[in-house]
Formats: sequence, structure tokens, C-alpha cells
Amino acid sequence: MLKIKKLLLVIIFAVLCTNSFAQISVKLELNKQLFLQYEGIYARVTFRNDSGNSIIFGSNKKLQGGIDFVIENKKQEPVSLYPNKKLPNIEGLILKPNASEEMVICLSDYYDLKKRDKYRIKANIKHARIPFKYKSEILPFSVVKGMNMWEKIVGVPDVSPNGETNIITQRTFKVVSLQEREAKYFYLVVEDKEAVYSVSLLGRETGVQVPICKFDIYNNLHILLKVNPRIFTYMKYNIKGDREQYAVYKVNGTINLEESPETKEIMVVGGVLAPRSTYEKVINNGFR
Repeated sequence: MLKIKKLLLVIIFAVLCTNSFAQISVKLELNKQLFLQYEGIYARVTFRNDSGNSIIFGSNKKLQGGIDFVIENKKQEPVSLYPNKKLPNIEGLILKPNASEEMVICLSDYYDLKKRDKYRIKANIKHARIPFKYKSEILPFSVVKGMNMWEKIVGVPDVSPNGETNIITQRTFKVVSLQEREAKYFYLVVEDKEAVYSVSLLGRETGVQVPICKFDIYNNLHILLKVNPRIFTYMKYNIKGDREQYAVYKVNGTINLEESPETKEIMVVGGVLAPRSTYEKVINNGFR
């Protein structure tokens, strides 16, 4: 009799657990649908517990679960995780009834999405107590080349420990545009013959053919981008393509980048620095 009661309890618990999972909704969003080659591709996964029971993701084998993705290229070939890469885990998460959680993941950190192609993706939520996964809708996206709008090759000094400058290698800075539906985006690409060092979204095109670009004596690139007739963003990128400075300027008249005759530094001439609150209104890359 005792064994029968225990068996019934196990069955009831399993049914409750299965019913709770049967009411999980999974939503997948991408920050864009069209990406420049080598650009970071971000996904946001939102999962909601619409049941009346809490769902626990733990380290115990019976509570283990997580998120994974199914990505296919145009030929319906699967795109696998990079070797030795594991997606972020959700161990320790307790999803209460009617509660939701979200995760933002840079897919290109985990999957090889550098090839120009058309892709399809869906997100899955899995748990050890159920034999199936909860799936999101399938979303399409593409990785493309873009159009080169501006380009300059600069030298990269190779300085030895004793301070002597050795052979100077070359590095190419490019401003590339990408049209996605009604919007056109500007990117900065830093590369050489061996590698692509960085791909950075600068902002939207607003009727200007190309942002104002000037190098300083250290081959840092200074960029002035028009956001609207009265707002400009200023950015400074080093030789590796890392952004070192960012500011927003309000303009009533003209604005430009000029070199100081005394210090040889590149300065923003015209306009005034905008308050930090203005930064939130400037175009950003989706939900990053």
C-alpha cells in the first residue's frame, strides 16, 4: 500500500510538472534582420511561465535545463557551436507563475556566422523532466557585405622593447553602409590582409553621404556623425578599432573636426556637449 501511495505521488508530481511546462511561451527577437559581415549578431530570448507552478532550473539532474538555438543556412545545413563553446546557463533560475525572464546573447560569439549567407534561427527551452523542448517562432536573417563609402590605409608602427620603430605594417579603415528596409546604417571596419579587427556600428545615415573622418598623428580615427540637423555624435577609435571616446553635441550653426596647430590634437569645433540624458535618444543597435 505504501509503495502504491509513493508511486501515485510520483505520477501526480510528474503530471503537475509536465502541465506547468506545457504553458511556457518562448519569444525570440533579433536586434536586426540584416547584418554586416563580422558584425555582432544579438538575440533576445524571453520565456514566460503561464502555469500555476514555479519552474526551477538547478544543478540536480532532475532540474537541469537551459536555452539552445537551431540555426540553418540557405542550404538548410546546421550551424554548430564553436568547439569548446557553451551557451550561458540558467542554473539557479526560479521562474514563478506568470513571471518572465529574458536573456540577451551575442550569437556570433558562439556560432560561426561570418559567412555571407541567409539564415534561419529558432530558440529552444529544455528541461530534464520533460521529453520535448519549447520552441520559439523561426526568424530569418542575412549576413551581407555592405557598400564601401570611405577608406584610408594607415601605418601601424611596430615598436621594439628598446623603443626603436621596426617595419611599419598597414591597416585599413573603412566606413561601410548597409541598407535595411527604410534605414541605412554606417559602420566602421578595421582590417588588414590577415584579419578583421573590429566592426562597429556608427549610427544611421541621415542624408549625409559619409561621416566626417580625420586621423590624428597617432593614427586614431575621429568621426563626426550627423544624427539629425541639431544633433551630432563624436567618436574616437584607436588603431585596433576600439572606441575610446563618445560624445553627443548639440548644434545651432556649423560643426567640424579640426587639428589644433599647437598640440596637433583633433578637436570638435562648433556645437556644445549635450547632457547625458540626450545620449539615450541617439540611435543605438537594437536592444544591446
